[in-house]
Amino acid sequence: MEYIIMIGIALLVFLALFLIIKVEKIRNRANALFLEVEKYMKENDIKFDYVCDKLYSYVPSAIKFFINEQFFKTIVQMMYDNTRKVAKDLLDDGKWNNSYK
Repeated sequence: MEYIIMIGIALLVFLALFLIIKVEKIRNRANALFLEVEKYMKENDIKFDYVCDKLYSYVPSAIKFFINEQFFKTIVQMMYDNTRKVAKDLLDDGKWNNSYK
């Protein structure tokens, strides 16, 4: 019985680490795509849809089962807003200290 619990905990830890790594890869890809579309595209709504479509193709199907495309777009928008906020904060005085208003 103890072995089953230990195996269950090990699987949960492994799954959590896998998801953390996958999310980090998706976040990095999102930032790269945002830079790419800013360079080559003009219309903002087309840019956002392009990034979301490309990123959604990187999401594993096991996760797609729980996250539909509309919710994924909300997540991507939050990631973009957070990245933009951090960038503006770093650019105003070179420190990440929430000094940008």
